[in-house]
Amino acid sequence: MYDVMLLLGITVGGGIIILLGFLAIIRKMITGPRKELRNKIEKLEGEIHTLKMKRD
Repeated sequence: MYDVMLLLGITVGGGIIILLGFLAIIRKMITGPRKELRNKIEKLEGEIHTLKMKRD
């Protein structure tokens, strides 16, 4: 009986670790494009500021 409980505990623990890893991957896929877009916006705002300074 002890062996079955140990095996069940290891299985549940492994399942939780796999689930957390999967959620981390999904989170990265969702937030990745936002970070890229934010970086592009900041770069463009910097270019706009530079062009305005040259014009004046």
